[in-house]
Parts: sequence; C-alpha cells; structure tokens
Amino acid sequence: FSIIATLGVERIKERFHVLVPDQVNVYPPHFSISQLLLLSSGTLTELKKLIQDKEAYIVPGNGGQIEVDISMFLEIPILMGDLFQTETIFTKSGAKLIFEANEINVPVSAWDIKTEFEFFASLAHLIITYPEYETWIFKMDNESNGRGIAYIQLDRIQQYLDLKKEYFRYDDKKKYEVLVGECLQKNISKKVKIIANLLYKSWEDYLQEFISNRGVIEACPTTNPSNIIGSPSIPILIEPDGSIEHLPTYDKINIFSFRNIGAISPQRSFPSANDSEVNFDLIADKIGKYLYEHDIIGYVTIELISYRNANSIRYLAIDLKFGLNDLISSIRFCHFLYAHAMDRLQPDLGNISLNQERSLSMIQNNKCDIFTFPFFAHTKI
Repeated sequence: FSIIATLGVERIKERFHVLVPDQVNVYPPHFSISQLLLLSSGTLTELKKLIQDKEAYIVPGNGGQIEVDISMFLEIPILMGDLFQTETIFTKSGAKLIFEANEINVPVSAWDIKTEFEFFASLAHLIITYPEYETWIFKMDNESNGRGIAYIQLDRIQQYLDLKKEYFRYDDKKKYEVLVGECLQKNISKKVKIIANLLYKSWEDYLQEFISNRGVIEACPTTNPSNIIGSPSIPILIEPDGSIEHLPTYDKINIFSFRNIGAISPQRSFPSANDSEVNFDLIADKIGKYLYEHDIIGYVTIELISYRNANSIRYLAIDLKFGLNDLISSIRFCHFLYAHAMDRLQPDLGNISLNQERSLSMIQNNKCDIFTFPFFAHTKI
C-alpha cells in the first residue's frame, strides 16, 4: 500500500483487495492457491460480491481445469484459450512441436517419451547419431524450475568410452546401438544427476515419474559450461482479438543447475536482440500468431538458452510457458514504479503514459536494468 500510495495512486485501499481462502489451514500445504480458493465457498462468495456489477476477468498464473471452474463459478471470463490445447501445447514435448512447426532452433532432442524401453532406445539412438554431444538432459513434461530435470555426462561412463573406441568395428550399427542402450541401463543409476534429489531418492523413482508424465531428452549444446551465456526469455501477451503485445525481455538468474532464483531485464545474452542472427520480435510474432490460430490467448513466455559457438552467439528454444508468472509481474511493476519516478523527477512532461513509454525505451535500450526476484524487485538507474 505505502509504495503505491507514494506514487499518487488514489483510493488504493478501496481498489486493492487481498482475499485469503478460508480453507487455507485445512488442506495440505502443497495445494495451490487456485485449489484452495475453489474449495473455499465462503471466499468465493465474498469475491463474487466484490466484483458484482464491475467489469472483471481472471488473469491466470497457470491455465488448467481448476482456473476454468473458478471463472465459471464467478461468471467472468478468463484470459486463456481452449483448455485442451493449453494443456497439450504447454508441456516440454508440446513446445518442441510448436518450435519446429515455426522453424525455430531447438536442441537435438527426442520427445513424448512414455515407456522405459522408449527412453533408453531414444537415448542410445541420439548418442550414436550425434556423438559430438557429451551431456544429455532429461526433462519431465509437466514440471518446472528444475524439479523434473536430470542429466548424464557420457565422459563419466568408462564402459561407454570403451564402446565408443570400438564403434568402427561394428558393421551392424543397430547391434552397436543395442549395446550402447544396455550400457546406459547398467550405469545410469550411478552416474545420473537428479536436480530435485530430495524429491526423487533414486534413479528408479525419477524414471517412474518421468514415464508416467512423459518427457523429453535433449542434448546440451556445448561441452564447456562457460560457453552457456544466459537464459533469455521473451514474454508476450496474446490479446483476445489476436494482437500481440511484446513485453520486456529478461535473462533468468540461476545459481544452481537449472534452478531459477530471479531475473534481470532486459536480457543481456545478445548485444542486439534483433540482429541478423536472432530476431526476438520475429520469434515473438511467429509463436504468438501460431498460438492464436490454435485457440490460445493470454500471457506466454518463450524460453531460450544462448551460447557461444566459435565466434558467434547462438540460441536454442527450450520451453514455452503459459500464464502470468512472478517475473513478468515484478518487471511490469518496476516499469510502473519507474514511470512514476520519472514523472516526479520531470513533472514538466506531465504525461504518465509518455513516461511509461520512455521508461520502457530506456530499459530496452540498456540505459538501466531491472533486477527482480519472486518477492523482491529493484530498479538500478
């Protein structure tokens, strides 16, 4: 309240409301806010009275059946498209299909893996087909922030290294592929690195969850971790009329393997995000148009990685996320704060919308940075 009030926003306490689901202490702590709200009839009724006779709609952080049920109870729209399409497209496997359909670079991959046999057969085939890659990453379709990720480094498996030396002695490459698969099955439980190792106590636990939810296998594009420059993200808003708003880009900050703790905006992975090698606006428009044609609207984030290759910087698209996440919210709030700060510093401009445009321009042109964390945002001028 105090931060927004200092910016001159009027009647903030009448306009800003926080409701806590009345069943918050009844159900387990892993229940989402949406689940708790749907189970809290008293809070739903209070919310319905609060928005009565007002224009209102839901902006979901995650689009699923629960959010749709809440919108139906409240009798208001929700900023998302077809539920089935949303649940199908916004998985690790679904994202691969979307990127390939739009000719956007992706890592060497196999996806929609749903059996143990398919997992090892796909991994062995990828390794033999692309021997230049030494690290292979496994990602569950429905997890995020590193929870469903594991990886293996082939240079740590001596039996595989011995087999690799014998590759040219095998006339039957299919037989060699079977041997590689058997080698992986024998050694993977000892050599694999599971990111959420408190959640999955063993490789067997992880693999069972992986094949239950389906997932992807993808190659790490470089053998030298220092060649991975960053994790740029391109958020967009697909409006109900099909227009696409380009939101400020950001680079995710990772202090642990595959674990995000915050972001810096705008992205710094590419000196120019719209040069001849990578055009963020073009990527955003391609994906936004394709999704709208497939009945998707709302907030979408296109996630990339950037890496050095010889004398150039390249990118690969690795994921597609639906919903208004914490990072986008924090960055947009920072733009709001910065625009009002400019309005106070330069009152002669007298136009907050103009200042919002100028603040966005300054941030996008690297004249200032935004550092943002899930519960902390700071503007550095």
